[in-house]
Amino acid sequence: MTEGFPWPPAKSGWCNWPYGTAKQASSGTRRKYPVFEITFELHNGSRMNSYLSDFKKISTAMNAMTFQSDAEISYDLLSDALWWTDERPPLTNFRPRDFWCLRFVFRYRTSVILNDIDEDYEDYWNEALIRFPNWAGFHESRCSPNRELAEIYRQMEAGGMQSFGEIGGRDV
Repeated sequence: MTEGFPWPPAKSGWCNWPYGTAKQASSGTRRKYPVFEITFELHNGSRMNSYLSDFKKISTAMNAMTFQSDAEISYDLLSDALWWTDERPPLTNFRPRDFWCLRFVFRYRTSVILNDIDEDYEDYWNEALIRFPNWAGFHESRCSPNRELAEIYRQMEAGGMQSFGEIGGRDV
């Protein structure tokens, strides 16, 4: 077993680590940051993406999230994506990590808004559509190319990266 998380990934972008296997997702030339897909070997030998399994866990709460025209827009630095305040339920019955799977959905949707589809996340988007089709995040005003939202994204991304650099004590 490998201690920690080896970097850079060995052999064709795969890394073994104590909790599963990480594979660098296909990135093309657009990707600024490496993206890893983490899978787990189950006791029966089948493979399962750990994030996809979380969609089932949160589906009821997500379906209850209704579109609010006055919801505030935010930027998530870890997913490099936009999200709205009516898209995440209270954490009353959940742990924050139960919603990590949404990062991929937010990222895919943001790529749609930017009119630069990031296919690495399309499976997560499709799973979310199946699991919680009534979710506020699927409102038509948030799921198509949009120059105004693209500009908001660019401004928020720049501010997010600047604050990230300040935390690390370096320029980004």
